Amino acid sequence: MLDMGFLPDVRYIISKLPERRQTLLFSATIPETIERFAATILHDPVRLRIAPVRETTELIEHSVFFVPQKQKDATIGQFAEEPGQSPGRWFLPAPSTEPTA
Repeated sequence: MLDMGFLPDVRYIISKLPERRQTLLFSATIPETIERFAATILHDPVRLRIAPVRETTELIEHSVFFVPQKQKDATIGQFAEEPGQSPGRWFLPAPSTEPTA
């Protein structure tokens, strides 16, 4: 969120804090700009980095199924009940209400 415009607010808040304090910064990814900012507010920082066993993209299966509107409920039910099916996210766009030419 720091790279989304909150950085000036965070800098202001930090300026009001005591010089002697404990600061913890957690992030799955740290862009270079945030890393530079963190270096200005952290004293003697320790970085913990945990490497994934596999790349995230290897763990995710993407599929697209075009299903008529009337069959969507039944189709999603079939997928959810498949043996060995892991929890996932299902995106079901609403039917377009735009008139077609």
